[in-house]
Amino acid sequence: MALDVSKQVANHIATARTVLSSVEHHGPIVIGPLEQELKKYVPVATNFSELFQGLSTYLNEVTQNMQNADIALAQERADDPQYREKRDNAVQELTKTISRVKEILPDSHLSQYGLDGTPPSSPDGLINYGLKIIGLLKEKPELLNPPEYSFIQFNVDFVIESLTACINNLSESLIDVKREEREAQATLENRDQKIAEWKSAYVGVASILAGFYQLAGRIDLADRIRPTVRKTSGAGKETEPVTEPVVENEESPA
Repeated sequence: MALDVSKQVANHIATARTVLSSVEHHGPIVIGPLEQELKKYVPVATNFSELFQGLSTYLNEVTQNMQNADIALAQERADDPQYREKRDNAVQELTKTISRVKEILPDSHLSQYGLDGTPPSSPDGLINYGLKIIGLLKEKPELLNPPEYSFIQFNVDFVIESLTACINNLSESLIDVKREEREAQATLENRDQKIAEWKSAYVGVASILAGFYQLAGRIDLADRIRPTVRKTSGAGKETEPVTEPVVENEESPA
């Protein structure tokens, strides 16, 4: 089964790709005008090409970390149903076994041990209920073979072993479910942390690049990558104004 990133993360990835693509295709166009504009104010050795690439690499790595964390969360959640199904099956099996044993035991003793009525529906309550029956059978094994049923003899040890096996199976399945819940929570927290780191990196990188584009006289290109609340939140792509495509040999407008 293919594991897709969440819609929010998918939107973040698309937003980051817009910035990364802009650095690749528009960076070379704005560097000349930018150097001309800032030549009196920055060291001559300033390499804007390397700076642009460094910012691009940084944003790309943070984006990849976020995507990996989101996929890890999807993988972790994909494992959960099988453990919940195992727990539900164990509940059904223990409930069925308890009901069969109760059909044989006298009502007076069931009431004395608090075993009258319907068994609990909660897994933990059902386990405790089953343990009470085992306690009753160990204390009064003769209850399983009353005189009126002398034509049928039940193996008390076998019944206790069957109940114990069902209880252990349910207990183990509950441990698995709890473990998966803890792992899913930790993976979710890691994914959310990576999203927060991406937002910080995206706003910083995109703002810096948009500022450089604007200083180079390319406000149109700056507006395409400038951070907005919608982009940062991952709510979806904004409707952008239709602009003419930028070609490699395009010069900065006067």
